[in-house]
Amino acid sequence: MSQAPPADAPIAVPGAAAPAGRAGLWLAIVAAGVLLGALDQTVVVTVLYKVQAEYQIAPTHLDQLGWVVTAYLLGYTVTLPLMGRVADVYGRRRVYLGCLAIFMVGSLVAALSQTLEWLVAARVVQAIGGGALLPVSMAMVRGWYGTDRRAFALGLLGAAAEGGGVLGPLWGVGIISVADWRWIFWLNLPLGAILAGLVWRTPAHTRYPGRVDWLGAGLLGGALLALTLGLSSSAANGALAGIGGLSSDAATAAPIWQTPALLVGALLLGGAFVFWERRSATPLVPPGIFRPRPFLLAHVLNALVGMALITAMVNIPLLVASVLGGGAVDGGLLLLRLTLLIPVGAVIGGALAERVGYRTVAAVGMALIAAGFWLMSGWQLDTADLPRTLHLALAGLGFGLVIAPITATTLAWATAEQAGLAAALVNTARMVGMMIGLSAITSWALELFKHEMAGHPAPIAPLTGETAAAFAARSAEYPHILAAASLHVYTVGFTLAAVVALIGILPALGLRRRD
Repeated sequence: MSQAPPADAPIAVPGAAAPAGRAGLWLAIVAAGVLLGALDQTVVVTVLYKVQAEYQIAPTHLDQLGWVVTAYLLGYTVTLPLMGRVADVYGRRRVYLGCLAIFMVGSLVAALSQTLEWLVAARVVQAIGGGALLPVSMAMVRGWYGTDRRAFALGLLGAAAEGGGVLGPLWGVGIISVADWRWIFWLNLPLGAILAGLVWRTPAHTRYPGRVDWLGAGLLGGALLALTLGLSSSAANGALAGIGGLSSDAATAAPIWQTPALLVGALLLGGAFVFWERRSATPLVPPGIFRPRPFLLAHVLNALVGMALITAMVNIPLLVASVLGGGAVDGGLLLLRLTLLIPVGAVIGGALAERVGYRTVAAVGMALIAAGFWLMSGWQLDTADLPRTLHLALAGLGFGLVIAPITATTLAWATAEQAGLAAALVNTARMVGMMIGLSAITSWALELFKHEMAGHPAPIAPLTGETAAAFAARSAEYPHILAAASLHVYTVGFTLAAVVALIGILPALGLRRRD
């Protein structure tokens, strides 16, 4: 009687295709984990008001509440490159299970948290585990699917990740309608345990023995941490001080030196990382990994995609709140018309990428994004609901189309032993693009808003020498001026996003599979 192989023993040559039926089942299992982790990126959006009430957070300290969301982005971005390399060295199934366990621990701490600080810390832990599930899954899929089916499988995996972000707010609403808000975290424990049991039954991948460059990981993580904190603090202050409708005195702004100091720290740590990587025997990011042009262009393109996407994610809800007079739910529903099409586009893009070519699908996707934003830049106060829906759907479809070509190109031009790292790096590029875009949008929008409203002081009290009738007339006119100025800020932002998408067509044309 033959003895069963060890749990982590390799069962196939890396890159060899698995039988279609079993590969499809394995893909569904790991994609479910990705979906669970992605849900928690946005599920907290719909329960923030309950968190605010329970922790008694004053309206003037809403920037603190925002860290419940930002913390996930922070943990996600900082740990991605490290977890990708760890998966390559220690085994992707093993690391997937470890990340799932970390995600569950973070969920447990979040469910038990009694202070906002503990909740934010728990969200970072959640992100370390949940965020790493996507690149590790991409590396696993690379080993299960041959090059002829890989793009479609990666498109489905991307659809799961995007679908989680889309369904997160709805998932949160469903839970809090029947239970306490903490159940959005409690439910992760049984779901994670079930997934862990299923993932354990998938085949192990070949491990690529080597060392993990922990010093390099620390330097890169520190650089990304400083960059994230620097950009997010700048963005948060700008949003709170202007677009959010609060005065700069009402917002608890960070010291003026904080953002420049953090960005300088990011630059210094980044330079130290490059210096160390050139001398390390086992660098975290091998110096030649970006040498293939398609690999490099995939990262550039994903950063541009992130910059354009964050424009919609930020501007649309704010436009609804400050211009259209809607609430948080209305803003979320309008944004849903864009995000709902992203997973649809991801599946379509995956199906078409191998047939018509990576560059074609990616270029068409970026063109659709540009067209959608260009049409959105023409929105007026009386724009009908149907045109808005079509414009948003067009952009959302484009965002989905580019997912599979970008990922497939990245993995095609990475060696088998670097698949986990490559998948992590391309996702990091998108997150960095989103952070840079968020900082640029809020800083620029605040300055434009100030310029638009410079000659229109708020009608708090009559001006010197102003009659009662003139003050009444100015008070009646001010909301219309405010709405017009705000609309102009958002539509110009959409125009800039369209330009970013048009620029993205150039790197998109450089994507291709490896012959």
